[in-house]
Amino acid sequence: PADHRVDATSGVGADAHSIVIIAQIHEINGQRLDLKKFKCHIDQVSIQLLRHYRKFYDSLLSLHFTFNDIDDAAGLVLDMCRCRDSLSIRKDRNESYKTCLGPIGSYHLREGLKIQIVPELLQKDSVFKMDSKQELVLFSNGKYVLSNKALVKLVIAYQGDGRIGELSRLMLSLQKELGTLEGGGLISDVIDACIQLGWLETAHGILDDMELAGAPIGSSTYMSLLTAYYKGKMAREAKALLKQMRKAGFVVDLSDEMVMTTCLLGVVDKNRMHTRTSTSIGNSGLAESLVQEMKKEITILWGNIKRSRESGSLVVCRDLYEFLVLNFLRGGYFERVMEVIGHMKEQNMYCDKWMYKSEFLKFHKDLYRNLKASNTRTEAQSKRLEYVEAFRKWAGID
Repeated sequence: PADHRVDATSGVGADAHSIVIIAQIHEINGQRLDLKKFKCHIDQVSIQLLRHYRKFYDSLLSLHFTFNDIDDAAGLVLDMCRCRDSLSIRKDRNESYKTCLGPIGSYHLREGLKIQIVPELLQKDSVFKMDSKQELVLFSNGKYVLSNKALVKLVIAYQGDGRIGELSRLMLSLQKELGTLEGGGLISDVIDACIQLGWLETAHGILDDMELAGAPIGSSTYMSLLTAYYKGKMAREAKALLKQMRKAGFVVDLSDEMVMTTCLLGVVDKNRMHTRTSTSIGNSGLAESLVQEMKKEITILWGNIKRSRESGSLVVCRDLYEFLVLNFLRGGYFERVMEVIGHMKEQNMYCDKWMYKSEFLKFHKDLYRNLKASNTRTEAQSKRLEYVEAFRKWAGID
């Protein structure tokens, strides 16, 4: 076995536990470049030590997202997924591992403190207890895998930059690494999440990319998108997608009108509408995680808008207000809904009650319909009921 003794003259040696703690400190301080210097050494640890470095990669990935560096984040994700395979083909596990000196402490010191990093060293006893909370990176069946939270951050970042093709390639690479290419799996979950959030163009773009790549996607994914097109009265897009479905053999001997009726009523004729692969979408929790993350971002956006508006540095247009109302409605943030509507009224802006009413009925038709204020269980529920009733009254919903 390799000699893991540390020369006392070169400083203190940091084992796996200590390296992870250092990584967490760098994450807190936003020192991404320092943490990146350790990665090439951590990447080379033996398979037996992989699970001990989950939090290291979690911290580094978190910093990439903090710095909005989607390229480094994607690169790290792929490196993690391939980590075990690259290590398993290494023939000589007795080769010596390089150590490195990592900076710790304040940069204002003329000679900053250094600590020697020994990634292969794992002390049996550690003075510090590592945080076991799993945020972005998980460890399962001997591999690093991404949490829904990490996947959501990737999807939002790529979608926000309009880099759908790159998102598709990344998801396809991840799915291949997971060994679940048949039937869609991860990619179907991503597409379904986009559909539920109303990102239909993004969902269709990923579907097109998968067709070009020869990666099969189950018919239920196509049906979900087609149904969303019909409900959104997007006839041209629905016609194009239906043409793709016929070409793929998912629809047989049904007129366009019959397919539309099938989608809207949710009744499938199994003799005429085939499912090439059995795949259940929407069960991974990815869609819910994506919606929750978008709620968070929109709430932060609304707070920033209010502050800027109050300071006079921003004039808010009706389209932005409408965007906020629709997203808060979908997320069930009724206090925020009424707050934004109030701002629109103050500025004599037109409020499309019919559209807001339709959106409410689509997502919250029976919400608190039979609940009275006297029967609410918590103060939070009572408050939410108050705003739901206020919206129902304003929108004319019985």
